[in-house]
Amino acid sequence: MHLGRIALITTAASTLCLVAHYCADPTLTTFAGPQKAAVSPGKPNDSFRQFHKVLSNAEKRHILDGQFTLVVSTQAMPEPLKKAFTVVTREQEFELANPGQKYQATDVIEEGHLTSRRFIFGGANGDKWFIHYEHGGIGHSYAVVVFAKTTQGGWEFLWGGVAFQRAKDLDDLRKKIADGRFHDDRRYYW
Repeated sequence: MHLGRIALITTAASTLCLVAHYCADPTLTTFAGPQKAAVSPGKPNDSFRQFHKVLSNAEKRHILDGQFTLVVSTQAMPEPLKKAFTVVTREQEFELANPGQKYQATDVIEEGHLTSRRFIFGGANGDKWFIHYEHGGIGHSYAVVVFAKTTQGGWEFLWGGVAFQRAKDLDDLRKKIADGRFHDDRRYYW
């Protein structure tokens, strides 16, 4: 079997792009349903089901509780967090452009390799980090992923959501998450 990618695109007032991995038999003309990957935790090829958690509205209202130190550059992110982000985004290495840097904003490739994600802002409060970023390509969107510190000093995926509007600041991000504008009930490729 070969792995392939399928993008489901719907258009209305906004564009939604959901990407799912499917196993395809090259001798068939149809695709099988999603297949659970048989891999060990912590590897970049993990099934991304483990990176999709649906929270209740009450949980969403409190996901970013506490005092956060805001960060506007990826250089301020600790290496273990960058590794956790790399696993969640299924990249081979950490790729997140800083604010103002070029990135692949659309599906039209005009120059060499550019990352498809650009950092907006993030925050740390000791045992929790969040990363708010935009994701370019055929379905431009905004995402937030939240990580919790592990007892071993690493970071694990706690929650993530996708929206079609960026947050202006931390208060706006909290409000958008609480109002359900960052969706966690859709399969999304971080």
